[in-house]
Amino acid sequence: MVDGTGRLLFVNPAMAELIGVERDDLVGQMARQYYDEATAPQYDINFALRRLGHASTYTARLRRVDGGLRDVIVTGVTRVVDGQPDGSYAVLTDITERRHLEQRELRLSLEREQMRILSDFIRDASHDFRTPLSIIQTSVYLLKRKAESPDQISRLETVGEQAQRLSRLIDGLLTMSNLDKSTPSMGIIDVNVLVRNAVDRAIESVQQAGLEIVLKASDEPVYINGEEGSMLKALSNLIDNAITFTPHGGTITVEVVADEDTVRINVHDTGIGIDPSEHTRIFERLYKVDKARSSNASGLGMGLPITKRIIDLHNGTIRVDSAFGQGSVFTVELARQKKAAASAKRGYPSASSPITEDVKLNS
Repeated sequence: MVDGTGRLLFVNPAMAELIGVERDDLVGQMARQYYDEATAPQYDINFALRRLGHASTYTARLRRVDGGLRDVIVTGVTRVVDGQPDGSYAVLTDITERRHLEQRELRLSLEREQMRILSDFIRDASHDFRTPLSIIQTSVYLLKRKAESPDQISRLETVGEQAQRLSRLIDGLLTMSNLDKSTPSMGIIDVNVLVRNAVDRAIESVQQAGLEIVLKASDEPVYINGEEGSMLKALSNLIDNAITFTPHGGTITVEVVADEDTVRINVHDTGIGIDPSEHTRIFERLYKVDKARSSNASGLGMGLPITKRIIDLHNGTIRVDSAFGQGSVFTVELARQKKAAASAKRGYPSASSPITEDVKLNS
């Protein structure tokens, strides 16, 4: 309640708490001083209306004594004394949390719409790119058959490699776009079988790079709830990343560690490492750590973001422990399932044999 000059005559405990001042300290103060500068004109207009006998409702922003801001709806009516307007009565409803929720919902809605537009663009652009890429790759193949000099062959191979690189980038963008729109079809997976298959898929690349890969896992099943295909993709990406940035003669170690509640998959390499300042950014889409790239080791900047997205969809976490020049350890952590359902999927045919400790596979 305020008088005809706008001075507070009465406030209830809720109003005092809203402003952050004791009730007795509020009484006698000018109400306008607690309104944020941006909405103070709203107070002036509506206070003038009530002095003329008109009720009004408006939104405003109050500034607490600690500097915090609160959004409110103000509903006021004229206070009549001796038959004449003399100030007003007002009820203030705190809508700060509701406003925050509305803003958050709006942001999410905009992000979903932006994601839809981006996904549609990527899908359409990828389709348009594939035809000319296919023509380029076919032409390179035919021209190499007719090439007469080593220099011609070398140049054609460079064109072919770059065309393949662009094709892989398109595949990565499409994969990420699909992950943004899809929900994994979950089932029970034996992590040891899954990891063995990821290692098996990498053997040829490991041998070509002159590396050694070590698998540390148990022959006892360890289960998670997940989608086999996407989880295999995530682990393969981590191993491929280790292959790309580990020099000839290095070692990659893939390890499964389980306790009662969680399963951790560690992919450790003896590669060039990553500066701690880059640890969070390497999971951003198309981000590449420039100083970790060279002519013979250049990633596309899609593998780790795809892996993180897959792990996020499985309600897991991924982190990296690394320093530049000291190798890297990527750790995926997932919730462990206590036991497999009767209909559990047990992995892939190539991994039907038991997994043993410290299996070494090298060139």
